Amino acid sequence: MEMAGIVTLTGANIIKQARELVENIGRPLELDTDGIWCILPSSFPDKYTLYTNDGSPITVEYPCAMLNAAVHNNFSNHQYQQLNPKKSTYQTRSECSIFFEVDGPYRCMVLPASLEENVLLKKRYAVFNFDGSLAELKGFELKRRGELELIKAFQSQVFERFLDGGSLQECYNAVADIANHWLDVLYTQGVDLDTDELFDLISENRNMSRQLDDYGDQKGTSQTTARRLGEFLGSEIIKDKGLNCKFIIAERPFGAPGKLYLANWTEAISSTSLNNSFG
Repeated sequence: MEMAGIVTLTGANIIKQARELVENIGRPLELDTDGIWCILPSSFPDKYTLYTNDGSPITVEYPCAMLNAAVHNNFSNHQYQQLNPKKSTYQTRSECSIFFEVDGPYRCMVLPASLEENVLLKKRYAVFNFDGSLAELKGFELKRRGELELIKAFQSQVFERFLDGGSLQECYNAVADIANHWLDVLYTQGVDLDTDELFDLISENRNMSRQLDDYGDQKGTSQTTARRLGEFLGSEIIKDKGLNCKFIIAERPFGAPGKLYLANWTEAISSTSLNNSFG
């Protein structure tokens, strides 16, 4: 426990020092437990190539070397002991095995704004390569299983437009076109969509790793969907583990106890498949 505390505190202090250093040069964008995303001025030194006496080149990434020098100066362990098995003695020396590595540079990083003042969003961003492809996507529903398909469809389209235009306003306009399209779908309740397409967009998907009986009286969307399918189609359909439940959460019929879970299909590991079945 003590060692875990030391490691965690040391890592936090290293990231804090890196943030303070970057703030004096550029702008930190996102902090994580093991790294820092930041913007550095284009005039800031990037790479240096040094040549040895025999003419061999050595390339040094200046931002990386700068951070590593700070870590070496402030976080080296000067009490590191290494065992000499032949003499059964320990040799004390200084050791620093923590190093920064530079990823990038990248073309763009998109961070969502918080809806509340002085409240920061953590681990939620999209990073783009210079060719326009996504280098990293974190914290968004697009990467999660079981999220509403409508949200995934919106995000898959809107991320492609963040690099459009030659100015910030043109970028906003391109993104707004996608947002307006999906707002129209919501406001019109999907009147221009096929029924199957609409059902796919407003459905959610959940997998049950265990058999339904193993959940007991536990309540959840997948458990409720499975139980109602069992009532409608028979208990044999839902007896296996690995049940996949696709459902829609509805507020109607009004006055019904609880919420209605409408299952579009269910599929077990045994490859039993039912299309357009409702529970």
